[in-house]
Amino acid sequence: MSLRPPQNLSGGVPWPPGVPLLPLILLDGGLWAAPCPPAPPQNVLGGVSWPPRVPQTPPTTLWGASPSQAILCAPDPHIPITGGLQAAPCPPDPHIPPHSPPNPWMCTPTPKFGGPRPGPQARVLAYLERLEAQGRESARKQEEEEQQEQKLAELKAKVQELRAWRDKLRAKLELQQKGLLEKDSFKMDAEHPSAWAVLEWKIQILRDLLQLFYLTGINGKLTRRGVCFCITTAFEGTYLQSYYLDVLTRPEVRIQCHSVPIFIPLEQIARKHLQTDMRRFLVVLFDHLNAYDGRRYQVDQLQEHFSGRLEGTLQRNSLCNLVVFRYNVSGDSGSFLFSAKLFYSDLCCSLPTEAIVSCMPNAPAELAEMAAAHSEMFRRLALHKAFASFSKAEETQDQAPINPPGSPQ
Repeated sequence: MSLRPPQNLSGGVPWPPGVPLLPLILLDGGLWAAPCPPAPPQNVLGGVSWPPRVPQTPPTTLWGASPSQAILCAPDPHIPITGGLQAAPCPPDPHIPPHSPPNPWMCTPTPKFGGPRPGPQARVLAYLERLEAQGRESARKQEEEEQQEQKLAELKAKVQELRAWRDKLRAKLELQQKGLLEKDSFKMDAEHPSAWAVLEWKIQILRDLLQLFYLTGINGKLTRRGVCFCITTAFEGTYLQSYYLDVLTRPEVRIQCHSVPIFIPLEQIARKHLQTDMRRFLVVLFDHLNAYDGRRYQVDQLQEHFSGRLEGTLQRNSLCNLVVFRYNVSGDSGSFLFSAKLFYSDLCCSLPTEAIVSCMPNAPAELAEMAAAHSEMFRRLALHKAFASFSKAEETQDQAPINPPGSPQ
């Protein structure tokens, strides 16, 4: 051990004379310490002298990270300072205001509340409190997760219940449409009908209206500037062709574009009904188009199925309101040629208003009656159906038995 007088490593104060020298002590971590002299110590960092009449704490040990950074310490180990070092209470400094913040590089004053530094039991209690808080937080999160899972399960059960109810309603509706449900199950009080019955009644009305519009061949779709109508023609249950009409409603009602044939009097019909009655305009236009397609359809069917009976070329105009043709008729004495001319003065009708049928000058007298019968049939039946009737009558006449003269009737 060295007996040389140590010096204050921070303040540089020499060892006072007459103080016995003490050996240096090697502390834990490679630090050195020695008893300090009983003279008034210096403030390690501030360099302020110990004030008079203040009892001094006898310093005993020196603590620090290294001998060059050591500071004076006292036996009281409960006063912390910066860096984890221990020191005795510092004397009051007359140069520092009473309520100024403490200097972290000087001795830390004793807390106002006093008391020793928390011991091991206090630290254990603090640690237990932290564990308890963490446990409560974990329990709360777990409870929230359980509540969410329970709510999700309830929602899934509700979805399954609604799906089952939907399937039941679908099955009931299918049975009702097929007429398999008993009539008594649908009887209800006329004064207080149920909401479900009222809804079914409204749906049925809409279906009937849609079917009615579809059968009439007129339907429309709203556009940004008006309405686009589609008119579908038909003859005896056969749909023929569709025509489109784009009508603008702003600033005034007018036809922008259409696919109606040029020989249909569209402008005349629009001038008469478009501004005053849209429904009447559509009905009249539909009658013209439907009659035109019906007349054309009859002529096409005649040429397709009875071309063998026609003689020469069938003549017709673009509107098909005048049709002229010749055809062969079989009689008892042979085949004769008839000439037919059909007039359609009513453009909204698919049957001729006048039918003229004539035979050749050299034909027998009984053929005049046959020509008159053909003329009446052309006015009552469609053109191709009239020819089908002629053919059927001729086949029946050919199959009738012929009795020889003098045989019993």
